[in-house]
Amino acid sequence: MTADLSEILRLLLNLIRLGTIAEIDHDAHHVRVQSGNNLTDWRPWATTRAGDAQTWWPPSLGEQVVLLSPEGSFDHAIILPAVYSDQHAPPSTNPDHHTTRYRDGALIQYDSAAHTLSATLPDGTSVTVTPGKVTSNADDTVCTGNLTVLKNLIVTGMSSLNSGMAVTPGAGGGAAAVINGTLTATDDVVAGNISLINHPHGGIERGGDVSDGPQ
Repeated sequence: MTADLSEILRLLLNLIRLGTIAEIDHDAHHVRVQSGNNLTDWRPWATTRAGDAQTWWPPSLGEQVVLLSPEGSFDHAIILPAVYSDQHAPPSTNPDHHTTRYRDGALIQYDSAAHTLSATLPDGTSVTVTPGKVTSNADDTVCTGNLTVLKNLIVTGMSSLNSGMAVTPGAGGGAAAVINGTLTATDDVVAGNISLINHPHGGIERGGDVSDGPQ
């Protein structure tokens, strides 16, 4: 009877245990967990979705997890990530923050009090979006770095270029710029070294003769 009670107590204690990830097999999506003196066999970890929609965010070595063991047997355990630890502290303790910090230092955070979504990325990070169309309904969009457009740029509103403009013809040649309509300049227009305002004309005679071109 005593042996039976001891076994029942052991099974009850093993129903829910804390442990840390000891080994990971990403291809098989299984891990082994160290819980006290016990090292589990290879067991799957729980994920957010695994049906019509699927998520992939594997646990990491040393991450503290919960073992859910039906009937108290580690052989049937499901690994539930995760529990904060001294080694892996939370990226924020602000109740208004929803924050994810990645191992390379990238930080994605939404602040519900400030209504601000921010992404702090390390040097060398790239962001790629590949749908058919991206629409931004923001009143203002600010780009603090260079903006490169590899195909056509179509602007249906007014364009203000506050620091000048440099235009180069494409590889196929042709005009560098074509303006359909009136061009208004509040200052001079210079073509080559010839000023539209100050250029002289040679061969001027009174009467019906036409002067030479600008010099």
